[in-house]
Amino acid sequence: MNAWKISFAVACGLALAAANPAWADDGAALRACQGRGENFSPFVTVKQVIDGCTQAIRSDHYQGNDLALLYFQRAQAHLQSNDSDKAINDFSQVVALSPKFAPAYRGRGDAYRQKHDVPNALADYTSAMAAAPDDATLARGRALIHYYANDYDRAILDYTLAIKLDATKVNFWSERGLACLAKGEPDKALADFDAALKLDPKNMEASGNSCIVLFRVGRLEQALEKCNAAIASFPFVSPLYAERGFVHFKLGHLPEASANFDEGLRRNKKSARALFGRGLIKLKNGDVSGGNSDIEDAKELAPDIETQLAKYGIAR
Repeated sequence: MNAWKISFAVACGLALAAANPAWADDGAALRACQGRGENFSPFVTVKQVIDGCTQAIRSDHYQGNDLALLYFQRAQAHLQSNDSDKAINDFSQVVALSPKFAPAYRGRGDAYRQKHDVPNALADYTSAMAAAPDDATLARGRALIHYYANDYDRAILDYTLAIKLDATKVNFWSERGLACLAKGEPDKALADFDAALKLDPKNMEASGNSCIVLFRVGRLEQALEKCNAAIASFPFVSPLYAERGFVHFKLGHLPEASANFDEGLRRNKKSARALFGRGLIKLKNGDVSGGNSDIEDAKELAPDIETQLAKYGIAR
């Protein structure tokens, strides 16, 4: 979807305003601001959007919701170009002009999130949810902020609200599963991944994460089944090979483990987990120097990898 095609109640008002003969010069600026090039081409650059909106704003021909739309479009362009401060300024103009427009709070919240300003990001998402309480994507957005702030309890609460509002979204279930896993509740995580897979049996995240969680809780035969299914559906996802390799390793299937670690490294030469696994295989085969070298190289890529894998009984 074109980033500049938005749903806003005053869009038609802007089109009518541009038809005023006295404002004929605004036409090209408005087209660019709304993400349309010459002859209604959908291809415009972020700079063209910003310049078009700026020209229209400076014309002083627009006020109220019409002006809010111009600021909103420009704010989105600033957000897309990672200019958080300018995005916040423009979204704030929209909020002042249209205080009940939820996407303005959401956009400003996203800009604050770009700046790692968690309190303001949460405050804006809360305002957006108050303005549009039935929008499940807003609850999910606030859940993500909590999740990345390592506040897994609140993340789970917001994901639960999102699911209550719309239980058909696969990512809501899968992401709540990740929050449960981060909180240390693998059984709840698996239940959410299973719910996601019921909605979409070939969902990459839920399938791969089920493989990983089952391995971590020691349900190795189930883990192998999930890993096999995930790789069959998504053979291009290189981390899955290392995970399946560790499952085989724990099961004592060293040739299969070796093949998976090699495949993981073939697909990604900097896979720390696959490199560590290959080192373990070399040690098992008596190549002490080669094994320790691989493991040390893996630790260069991921300094805590040995500690993390030791939690699951993987050690040299």
